[in-house]
Amino acid sequence: MIKKNCNVLRGKLIQPQAVNKSRLRKMDWNSSLRGFHQYLLLEQGLSRNTLAAYLSDLKAFARFCSERDIPVNPAEVNPETIEEFLAELYDEKKKTSSQARYLSSLKAFFRYALLENITRTDPVELV
Repeated sequence: MIKKNCNVLRGKLIQPQAVNKSRLRKMDWNSSLRGFHQYLLLEQGLSRNTLAAYLSDLKAFARFCSERDIPVNPAEVNPETIEEFLAELYDEKKKTSSQARYLSSLKAFFRYALLENITRTDPVELV
């Protein structure tokens, strides 16, 4: 049984304090997405449809940020940006299940980014 505050990376249980946060890896959004894609494909064993949906959701988030001149850099995303994005999905009358999938995609991506030292914080954690 995995504790709620723990994460799994490469099949190993990682305690949050065990993640090396002292030095961030400099990665732009597209490089981070490529790494995330490989992580999901090789380590999480997700179906191609789920992979495609997650990547599509993350690209939609990047477009949202670009359209508002918000830096599209995983290390610079904050909870307010996530909340604004989710509010826009609601305003666009996206299905509740679609909104939940977008949130799931963001959570998975930022969990990966945190574990890979691409970001110091998880902006989705409290959303």
